[in-house]
Amino acid sequence: MSCVLVLMEQRGGAWNRMSFEALAAGQQLAAKLGVECSAAVVGEGIDALCTELAGKHLAKVFTVQHALLKDYTSDGYVAALELLIRQANPAYVMLPHTYQVRDFAPALATRFKQVLISDVIAIHDGPVFVRQLLQGKLNGDYKQVGAGPCFVS
Repeated sequence: MSCVLVLMEQRGGAWNRMSFEALAAGQQLAAKLGVECSAAVVGEGIDALCTELAGKHLAKVFTVQHALLKDYTSDGYVAALELLIRQANPAYVMLPHTYQVRDFAPALATRFKQVLISDVIAIHDGPVFVRQLLQGKLNGDYKQVGAGPCFVS
């Protein structure tokens, strides 16, 4: 467990722009920790998107391709990503904060007996993940204490 894995979101061969915010956060976290950063893309016919990631200073780009992943389903993404994460064995899994991620990420984290730390707006040393509470009136600091990958959006 020595890397940061960023799950990139695409739909119909087009990136969700939030994926690049997650990628930047994942790369910053990896640099702070002194570990590698990798990315993963799920879908069908996503080779061009993976080629696009080749210039993004990543250790690896994982693709999870299957005809059944062409259209998004929560169950399909959870099953496919669980296998990938178990194989890659990352310390941190960074996800873009999108409606799709909010749909499947809690179930994915639960498969690893972890929680999803969502709505993160900053990362401090430790790492400590900062998220806003009560409509931005308070900030909460969260740090993973369990074993297994830490899921962050």
